[in-house]
Amino acid sequence: MISPIVRSAITVATFAPVALLAVVVDLWHGRWVSVGILGVATMGVVMTPAFFYRVVKTRNPDLTRIAAARPRLDALVSGMLSLYVIPAAIVLLADPTSRWAALTAILFIVAFAVRSNTVLVANPMFSLIGIHPHDVEQSDGTTVVVLSRRRLLYAGELARLILIDHGIYIDLGPRAIKART
Repeated sequence: MISPIVRSAITVATFAPVALLAVVVDLWHGRWVSVGILGVATMGVVMTPAFFYRVVKTRNPDLTRIAAARPRLDALVSGMLSLYVIPAAIVLLADPTSRWAALTAILFIVAFAVRSNTVLVANPMFSLIGIHPHDVEQSDGTTVVVLSRRRLLYAGELARLILIDHGIYIDLGPRAIKART
C-alpha cells in the first residue's frame, strides 16, 4: 500500500496544471502565494515519477498469471475531463472576488478524486510518464486495475505485480520477470 505522503504527492502532481493555471491568471494576488503554489506543485511532480521508478522496484512483487486484460481507454478520457477540464474551467471562469468559491469547488473535486481512486486509475499525468491503466482478470477470476508501462497486456502471460492500493497494482514488466526467475 502506498503511504499517505505518496498519495498526497500523486494528488498534488495530478492537479499541478490547474495550480499553474491559477498562478498564471493570478487568481490570488500575492507573490508568496504563487511561489508556494508552484513549489508544492513542483514537489508533487518530482515525487510521482520517483515513486514509480525507484520506490516501487524495492518492494516484493507477486507473480500473477493474467487471464484477460484490456486497456482502460475510458479512464484517460474521464480523467482528463474530471481532473483537468472542469478544474481548469473553474479557475478560468473565477474572478478574484470569487476565488474562495473556486478553491472550495476544486478542493471538492480533489477530495472526490482521492476517495474514488481516480488519481490512481484515471490520471492523465501518468500517461506523461508512460504508465497506462488496464483492467486485468487474474487466473482466480478477480478483476483488478494494473498500471503498466506496457500499452498492452496479454492473456496467459505472467506479470510481476506490486499492490499499491485495494485492487490496484503496478506491473514491473517482462524484463523484471526474466531477470528475477
